[in-house]
Amino acid sequence: MICVKDVFKSYRLYSSPMDRMKEALHPFKKKYHKDFYALRDISFSVGKGEVVGIIGKNGSGKSTLLKILTKVLAPSGGYVSVEGRVSSLLELGAGFNPEMTGRENVYFQGAIVGLNRRETDQHMGNILDFADIGDFIDQPVKNYSSGMFVRLAFACAVNVFPDILIVDEALAVGDAIFQRKCYAKLDAFKEAGKTILLVSHDMETVKRLCSRAILLHEGALLQDGDPENVVLSYFRLLFPDESLNESQEAPDTGIVRPARNALEPCSTDSEVSLPYTTTDMAWGAGGGVIRTVKISGLTEEKIFFDEAPLTIAYHCEWDIEQISRLIAEKQLMPNIIVGCTVHNKTNILVAAFNTYESGVLIDPFSGKGAVITCHLSIPPLAPGDYFFKPAMAVGNQENNVMLRWHENSIHLLCSTKRKYTFGVTHMASEHEVLLL
Repeated sequence: MICVKDVFKSYRLYSSPMDRMKEALHPFKKKYHKDFYALRDISFSVGKGEVVGIIGKNGSGKSTLLKILTKVLAPSGGYVSVEGRVSSLLELGAGFNPEMTGRENVYFQGAIVGLNRRETDQHMGNILDFADIGDFIDQPVKNYSSGMFVRLAFACAVNVFPDILIVDEALAVGDAIFQRKCYAKLDAFKEAGKTILLVSHDMETVKRLCSRAILLHEGALLQDGDPENVVLSYFRLLFPDESLNESQEAPDTGIVRPARNALEPCSTDSEVSLPYTTTDMAWGAGGGVIRTVKISGLTEEKIFFDEAPLTIAYHCEWDIEQISRLIAEKQLMPNIIVGCTVHNKTNILVAAFNTYESGVLIDPFSGKGAVITCHLSIPPLAPGDYFFKPAMAVGNQENNVMLRWHENSIHLLCSTKRKYTFGVTHMASEHEVLLL
């Protein structure tokens, strides 16, 4: 449905307005500008029913690409083909006239996607119910708050039954209740086989919703593939000090890195010890490593049981000089945080726990490492696959720098004796019946 081939977008940058005039009037067409490429030779295709996340650092070209796909911008060169009705939600304010009322803008948006007034009237009820802005629908949009605006914009985008939905980070403006409605709508689009292009800085959303991800960097397409792998590459761009190839030497931090491809479990009757690989499954600012994690309470098949105790022991080491420098530069609390998040196979966060939230402080200047033991009481979870993601940071819960995060390093199975578990966890309940 979408085909992009060798697309680039360039802009002319002038040092001053006078340079623009001198270039326009120069008899020999002397150049006074520099070419800036927002996109460079981008090529990819998206088929029907695909949900594709587009990620990258600020200024990587994500919004420019979406504007070209929605024909807000024209490419400087290359070929773009988009088949089907497209509905888009770009940056806040795009496509809306601030002087018109919300209702008038709904008709305007309908006309943009090819609906006449009668067809828009058929969708008006659904749009108003979804937006839930009450009498403000007949007020000028310029009087809306950002939250009200994005409600109406998203309601228009998803209730005209598009073949392709393009969303550019606009959902970050809404409150939690509205975001839940939006993600439920995106899930429904996904189930209906619609094509979705989603730009987001929320990597958990990208991994949960998308079947594929594209990484842009400095206007170029850096990677296209499985969301898990692409997100890891994105994190390595954010933390370049940790993005070492096998052929590169690690900087001398006083910490010996564990061997590559060392994920073979070493199990006893109830313990699994998992040494980590380096950059394939980890990212962070550096200065600390989690050597091993030992989990007690497992079977030899790496199965744990809900409502049973589990013990996790982290063997951590850190470099005092690097930690001291981070604390000074970022004005951090002198404290090492060690913890773990737990996700299910659809990448929904099930639980998270760490030393700081449990009231345990670790002074980084008292030593170069520690073994931290965590005693867990497993809640009544649904049976299935779970991924434990250990992490190590410096600071506190509100202000910290991630030293090391391990992505999907520990894959375990949960078993239960209950016959039924609906949802992520089981909630014990008692019922009383009063017949009428």
